[in-house]
Amino acid sequence: MNFGIGADLVYTFNDAWEAAAGFDHYFAKSDWNYNLLDFDARYSFAQVNAWRFYGSAGLGFVFWKYEDELPGIGKIEKSDTDVGLNLAAGANFALGGGFVLNPEIKFTISDATFFRPSIGIQYQF
Repeated sequence: MNFGIGADLVYTFNDAWEAAAGFDHYFAKSDWNYNLLDFDARYSFAQVNAWRFYGSAGLGFVFWKYEDELPGIGKIEKSDTDVGLNLAAGANFALGGGFVLNPEIKFTISDATFFRPSIGIQYQF
């Protein structure tokens, strides 16, 4: 499992719909490096006390790079960009003072389908 750091921008249209754009950088594990750019639409389907639950779908762009040094061959380097379908479920928990806790699970379906659990803190203006 790789760990990363990211930032999201979320625009709220109304009580049900939001648009989210995010960038994530995953720290290199062995010889692989990943960066992700996501554009998603979120639909809030339930509110229970301070929790608001949503589902989302959108496009995910995966920028990857592989580097290795092989004896007798030398340096191998390859990079590419894959585009996939994002499907996610998450929640927003109001912490107070404009801060929101945001756990989310996201699947990106592409040539290399993968799963991304995350948790974040958001500030709402």
